[in-house]
Amino acid sequence: MAGNWTFMSVHGAVLLAVHRDPDASRDDIADEAGISLRWTIKVLGDLVDEGYLRRERRGRRFRYSVNRELAMRHPIMRDVDVDRLLRLLEPPMEPAEVRRAVSGQRSELADLTDRVATERERLAIVERRRQQLEQVVREVSSTLRRAARSG
Repeated sequence: MAGNWTFMSVHGAVLLAVHRDPDASRDDIADEAGISLRWTIKVLGDLVDEGYLRRERRGRRFRYSVNRELAMRHPIMRDVDVDRLLRLLEPPMEPAEVRRAVSGQRSELADLTDRVATERERLAIVERRRQQLEQVVREVSSTLRRAARSG
């Protein structure tokens, strides 16, 4: 009973292939999905007709893009949209990729922390100047009141 079956239909495989490389030719999509070019063209047409793919002509070729908002067609998966499926099927990041991503985020965080510190320093300067101006205003007001009383 081993058989030659997979968990994903050819429609799902073609959708995933387009998602991973929207600029792929139909031949490349067929290779990635493991089906013939003729079958790939039929499946692409099905997915375009149902709204799961958008097709745009680029010269002599087509470019496909995935409509990620649509729900899955099978009744048991109607509450799952295409975006969620594609995110689940993304290949895991290699450890080096994770380190680069984390390193980049740490660098961005350090930059943001530096900018926050700079802005705090600027705010402290502005607050000191505001307090100095209030003191000058009080002194001038006091001097004017004394002058008005004596004059």
